[in-house]
Amino acid sequence: MDESVSIVRNAAQKLSWCLCIFFSIDLEGATAYKVQKRKQVDDNDWCSVFESFYKELPIRFIHAYRKPANSQTTTNTTEPVLPTLWKFVGDEVLLYSPLTSSRQIPEHLRAFRQTIIDYNKKLKQQNMSVRCKGTAWIAGFPINNRIVFTPNKTAQSRNFDSELAVDFIGSSIDCGFRLTKFSSPRMLVISLDLAWMLAETVKNFDATDFDSVGSKIRYAGKHELKGVFSGKPCPVFWLDTLDEAPVEDKWLSTAKQCKCVDVVKFCEQFASDINTDDFARPFIEKDASGFFECMPKDFANKRHVLEAYKKKTSNVQNSEGDSQTSSGNPKQIGGIVEIRTDKG
Repeated sequence: MDESVSIVRNAAQKLSWCLCIFFSIDLEGATAYKVQKRKQVDDNDWCSVFESFYKELPIRFIHAYRKPANSQTTTNTTEPVLPTLWKFVGDEVLLYSPLTSSRQIPEHLRAFRQTIIDYNKKLKQQNMSVRCKGTAWIAGFPINNRIVFTPNKTAQSRNFDSELAVDFIGSSIDCGFRLTKFSSPRMLVISLDLAWMLAETVKNFDATDFDSVGSKIRYAGKHELKGVFSGKPCPVFWLDTLDEAPVEDKWLSTAKQCKCVDVVKFCEQFASDINTDDFARPFIEKDASGFFECMPKDFANKRHVLEAYKKKTSNVQNSEGDSQTSSGNPKQIGGIVEIRTDKG
């Protein structure tokens, strides 16, 4: 079990605080490519580009980090925990990584941005019409979002506890998926709270590596995201994947650089104005950087309520499970029914 999975599983079992960063990488122009290739009678290998995408891209992403890719554990709390695969959804690859310090944010986004740039160069060299695009967001657990365990489709054994896969649900997860519609090969879209963390970190640390990502922050205006912020428009930020902007950008003024100090002020003001539990200053327990270790109001009380609820439901399930097992009926384990085949 890799480090990301271990940290997340432990957080779910103990209901401890956990903030994760999520990455979505999708292929733009995939549908048109499939249709076009299927019409070519002599092209029976049209799916090879997708197979390569699924296999190569997660590996390329891992190797884009400056931390050695063969390292299994994070000894320095400011080094990012390497992302792990969450799942595949159609042409989309999803990964995640738990955060222990806001100083990990710039390196995560630098590696993510570079992965997209390099893979698109490869696709261009191969004369492919598709391009990859990315979206990144964060989600905090266990208050506004939850870590859940779902049946693994490949599970064949009866040892269900070890076969359950990690999954994530909640308003922040929904918001992240809503944001993917704004991304493009040039626009690496990041969520509002992630932009906040990135800008705050770059602003407070004078490091060239940090600024190489911070200088790429752009603003796409406010847009309504279905079910997010009760229908109120959500600010959308993005990272420019171009190192040198086209001349027309100066004429259109559509991709102006956002100063980190201004992004921080903007996010603070937006959080104050919107006044909703769905958006607050991000929180990392024992944040190694010290900038995001302040717990949002009422989070501690909400977790106490959640712990009491979990204990109560766990006692009820155990009681019902013992009763069903003794009577020969199926026993439920983690949402999965165990069918007893023994006749003893």
